Amino acid sequence: MKIDKNTFIVSDTHLGHANILKYCKSRVLNMKFKKYIDHDKWIKDNWNFVVKNEDTLIHLGDLSFKGNVNVIKGLNGDKYLLKGNHEDLKDQDYLDNGFKEIKDYIQIEEYKNDQLFLNKVKELKKLRCFNFILTEVDGLRLLLSHFPIVDTDGYDVRYESQINGLKWIFDYCKCDYNLHGHTHENIMKNDKCINVSIENIRFKPMKLGEILLKKKH
Repeated sequence: MKIDKNTFIVSDTHLGHANILKYCKSRVLNMKFKKYIDHDKWIKDNWNFVVKNEDTLIHLGDLSFKGNVNVIKGLNGDKYLLKGNHEDLKDQDYLDNGFKEIKDYIQIEEYKNDQLFLNKVKELKKLRCFNFILTEVDGLRLLLSHFPIVDTDGYDVRYESQINGLKWIFDYCKCDYNLHGHTHENIMKNDKCINVSIENIRFKPMKLGEILLKKKH
């Protein structure tokens, strides 16, 4: 998988999760503005408006909710899924609908044979839904993950070990930014965190280059 500034990124679509509208009011407002009643159709139309089948897309978790395979059908792109805490479909269901699972992805050569790093990752992989992508784009070293590297707002203490593990990787690998999901409308009080939950990227997948440019400004 090649990751560059044209790779689409998105997180926390929560397809099939009607109750998400009780917690994320910005979704309700945008749906009303766009004259949508069906949450899943709104997400899919927004997605397919910007993503074509030849585009690469990385989803940072919580794609869907409660095991309904039909809700992930018909989404454009060459799609990769970094599983979040709500991924509960069978692996084959994701594969049948074009989603390839990322268990971890290390694109920076110096860490592929770093034994201290690899041993630490091996331990961290024992945690529930712990995965990440380590890559470089346009001279920036990036850690992509479902959970953020900090939990400054006490958003979800259940995943403190995962968050601390990601922070260790971020610091050890001297990363510039952490692109994450999980916290929806909650923005972490850390300028190294870039929240790509769908509420923060105009309710549709966004190209990595545009996300980074937006962060710089």
